[in-house]
Amino acid sequence: MPSLVKEGSDVDIDSAAHDYASCPEDSPPAISDDKTEVIRWPRLATKATTPISRLRSRVVYLFWLCVVALCFGSLSIGMIQQEAVGTVLQRVGSCIHGNEFEGLEAQAILGEHAPAQSGDTDLDPMSYVHGASTESFRENLIPGERYITSWSYAGWTNDFIAYSNLLYLSTISSRIAILPPFPPSLSHIGKGGKFTPFSEVFDLPRLRKDLAGLGARIVEWKDVKSEGSPVVDELGCWSVSAGTEPNGKGSYMKNALTDHLSLDVSYVATPHVPLDPVDTSHTSFWSLASLTFPETRRALLSLARQPALASFPSKLRGHLSPPNEQLACFDVMYFVGATKTYEWQQEFSPAWRFIGSKIKWNPTLQDITVGYLKRALGAVDVDPLPPLITIHARRGDFAQLCRADTAPEDCLAPISAYARRVKQVQDELFDRKGILIPAERVVVTSDEQDEEWWGEIEKNRWKRFDHKSEQTVNRYGKWYPALIDAVAQSMGTGFVGTARSTMSLVAQRRVEDWNDGVTREVKFGSKGADEKD
Repeated sequence: MPSLVKEGSDVDIDSAAHDYASCPEDSPPAISDDKTEVIRWPRLATKATTPISRLRSRVVYLFWLCVVALCFGSLSIGMIQQEAVGTVLQRVGSCIHGNEFEGLEAQAILGEHAPAQSGDTDLDPMSYVHGASTESFRENLIPGERYITSWSYAGWTNDFIAYSNLLYLSTISSRIAILPPFPPSLSHIGKGGKFTPFSEVFDLPRLRKDLAGLGARIVEWKDVKSEGSPVVDELGCWSVSAGTEPNGKGSYMKNALTDHLSLDVSYVATPHVPLDPVDTSHTSFWSLASLTFPETRRALLSLARQPALASFPSKLRGHLSPPNEQLACFDVMYFVGATKTYEWQQEFSPAWRFIGSKIKWNPTLQDITVGYLKRALGAVDVDPLPPLITIHARRGDFAQLCRADTAPEDCLAPISAYARRVKQVQDELFDRKGILIPAERVVVTSDEQDEEWWGEIEKNRWKRFDHKSEQTVNRYGKWYPALIDAVAQSMGTGFVGTARSTMSLVAQRRVEDWNDGVTREVKFGSKGADEKD
């Protein structure tokens, strides 16, 4: 708030210039927070009784006008720059609207400098529900509020992408996002893993603050409904999966999360609005967002249009409910983009730029990983960690992607291919930043179980995590070998990943955007596949 100066009082020129630049001249008078007195713009004391004093006052008055002119000049020049645009609009908004810029409209104007507008109370997830979790989710939703949720898809990194897409959809539809936990996939975690809350992996309090400028509001399912509740809630949802096939030939995506959350879900296919006329696997964010608004929803579910949309009864009670209006839900959010299919592979991906890039690790998980890296590098007493290069060599289940007539050893990328890419990263880091990273500071993560392969890694003087000797599973649980690997990948100044792996893709994004790092990917599929560039 500008300093309070009454009309006609003597004014310190520096503070007066600050006040005058804070609001346009034609803005309404400011009102003190603790008084009802109207505060008017300052006027310099100009009474003069002698020629000298009159001259002095005129000099001061001219100086004051120059200061004002410089202030407005600096504002005008600064408006050319994005950061200054944010500052100017924030000042104007403060004077005229009390800082009421909200949502993606403000973000579009202010760019990444949009201030977080929510107060501490608004960031408390308990302000989005009635209170502690209840046995039925309906008991905990606040009348008049609108919510949105979805389920997981085929592996932890794919789930991360799907949940990021969900958060993006929640911002453009102005709904409170209810984040599901991560289910334990067999390929990543194995049998016996637990459903892991989003907040155990990522820093959710920080995310709420970082996304407040977008108007994002976030809770977890555990905040809404009691885990292990005996109450089975019936719910109607939209099926994105069924909507990607024309003429109602698709089917909804089955998911273990609905059983875990004690939900009996029926589905109605979303309208067939593919992003690509050939690859119809993806739909657009806005085609889904439109379904969350009352008029569009009613039009689609009207009796005249209902037969055109495939519907699927629930598996427990066989009910067929229309998609819920207060809690909009979708069976899968992985196959969604703004302009392209598999858009996360593009640097402009809005779901990554505005959401995924802001999702940082849970501090406890990050501290655990730093300890693993220090022990692997033999740098236990070194703080902070020295620059390093991380590798994600995806091998195990990728053998299934090899052609039947191609042996796995000819299909999967050899260690020499990763070594070539590591050398490229080392050279670019030295050329760009003057950073020299020796082989002893290259850390390899992989799902490879063959110890002979790991022996070849050691011959390159590269390091690894030994989760068996560290007793990672016994100490932290089945999720943590994969989680620690993912955090370590993101901490590299350089990174080498495996093509077509979403785990490598997201690690690449993190290293480039968080660390201003250098990345490469290794291709596979045939002998010498990565030797073409």
